Amino acid sequence: TTTEFSSIFSCPKSSPYAECTMMQLLTHQSFDTNNVGMHLVAAWLNARKGWTPFLTEERVCGMFTEWQRVGYFTPTAWVKWYAPDIVNYLAATMS
Repeated sequence: TTTEFSSIFSCPKSSPYAECTMMQLLTHQSFDTNNVGMHLVAAWLNARKGWTPFLTEERVCGMFTEWQRVGYFTPTAWVKWYAPDIVNYLAATMS
């Protein structure tokens, strides 16, 4: 409950995500308009537990890193997932 988001997901100290714990991001935060952080934390926890063998902890962290760096995540060549796309994908991996 006290694990800092930035200790798992690489983000600059200036990012609003860096100021949150993993637990805080499991509820809606005003800066996280699409709830990407919420879904990433849940996906990371599921991956850590082994509930999504096709989606590793590293892959979830990489999604965040790329999204923060360029504004989208590329799951394959020529495909760009923006925040709503990332959320839709991650939500589909959860039951």
